[in-house]
Amino acid sequence: MINTKRYNDKELYLECYQKFFGVTMRYCRNREDAMEVFNDGMVKIINNYKEGKINEESFFGWCKTVIIHTAIDFLRKKKLDIVEFDFTAERMHGREGNSGEQSLLKEDILREIQKLPNKTRTVFNLYVFEGMSHREISMELEITEGTSHWHVNNARKIIRDLLKNSIAIAL
Repeated sequence: MINTKRYNDKELYLECYQKFFGVTMRYCRNREDAMEVFNDGMVKIINNYKEGKINEESFFGWCKTVIIHTAIDFLRKKKLDIVEFDFTAERMHGREGNSGEQSLLKEDILREIQKLPNKTRTVFNLYVFEGMSHREISMELEITEGTSHWHVNNARKIIRDLLKNSIAIAL
């Protein structure tokens, strides 16, 4: 479906905020950094949008890519950590069930992912939630494919152990 609506700056910002601020929150540890990443990405998006450089068929997909790359650049520059958790609860329990329980689970998972070592979180995020292949990750982060595999497996093990401990403490 082609996006035929033309947005003014405010409308575009608000539309993208609804769709993509959560993406920046998954990459950053705190709201302030996420807001900085989002705003930096929006400057790029709005400038290109005004210049008409966007293929309207893939507009919001392109916007998400801009936001993700802005987050990665920010994290490289600041040497911060990446956080990603959005789809984990759905993958673990599906869309059914108590939404309060799912929200709690997402919060628990986010807290546990925030505890991962920097590089492990980055690789885990790109692989699991951005759908990048190990080859793409190795090129993006300048690591080997084997190292990418190791980080994903290590993250899964750490998260599983941390969640087991959290659940045991809660009970």
